[in-house]
Amino acid sequence: MLFRTIGGMALAAAMALASPAAAQGQADAPRPVAVRAIPALEPLTRRASCLLEAQSVVKLAIATQGTIARLPVERGDLVKAGDVIAQLESDVEQAMLETAQLRAESDAQIKTRQAELELAAGKLARVRELSRRNVSSPQQLEEAIAEAQVATLALEQAKFERELAVVETRRMRAAIDRRVVRSPVSGVVTKVDQRVGEMADPGRPLAEVAETHVLRVEAFLPVEAYAMIQPGMTAEIRVHEPISVTRLAQVVMKDPQIDAASSLFQVSLRLPNASREIPAGLRCSIRFVETAAP
Repeated sequence: MLFRTIGGMALAAAMALASPAAAQGQADAPRPVAVRAIPALEPLTRRASCLLEAQSVVKLAIATQGTIARLPVERGDLVKAGDVIAQLESDVEQAMLETAQLRAESDAQIKTRQAELELAAGKLARVRELSRRNVSSPQQLEEAIAEAQVATLALEQAKFERELAVVETRRMRAAIDRRVVRSPVSGVVTKVDQRVGEMADPGRPLAEVAETHVLRVEAFLPVEAYAMIQPGMTAEIRVHEPISVTRLAQVVMKDPQIDAASSLFQVSLRLPNASREIPAGLRCSIRFVETAAP
């Protein structure tokens, strides 16, 4: 018996070393779970229906008016958060940005004013020494002091203008960024309303991006089930057409208000859909279950 145990452990270790990818795949695979319907909810949800919706649908519009220069996406494309959806023409803004960058990176004016200040300071020191010896006139001393003050102010002005150029560089970058539309979420492009060369406007959406790696399940249940439904509960979601799949979803919210006319209340669930196998917009059936490891 000991020999069998040791041999089995050695074989398992050898297989893990020989195939690390397979071991990783097993670790990533979801563990099978056993589900059992909650008896009290079974008759109440038997006729309940639900609808699968995208986690969110974002309508994207440009922040400023301009002509569309790039539109690298089409309907059905997968995008990540931060991907460029559209870009306006920005040649003028780009040239202004380069000009501001040159001013911000150049220290020629500062060096020139620094040299002038050093020259004026040296002259002032010499005139003061001559004045102490009664060799120079008071007027010459006043002129030397004024020249040193002017040189100091000129140096401060040069530094100020360079700081302004740095600020202008940031402003121009922000202006160019406003001419680019990026996706705020990862998802699929569900609509593209404009084309390259058209005039974009902040009041007109360019495209729509839907988050479908997670679906939102909206179910309407009879009022008798209200007290039994709590966030965190698990439900089995069945999709019949055009595909036949069954997935587990988790309750995230139940509506605090009940519709008096229909005696129904709404429940929202979160359904993982990383493979995007299940399209949004399908109707489904729901039943609440308890899960346990097999």
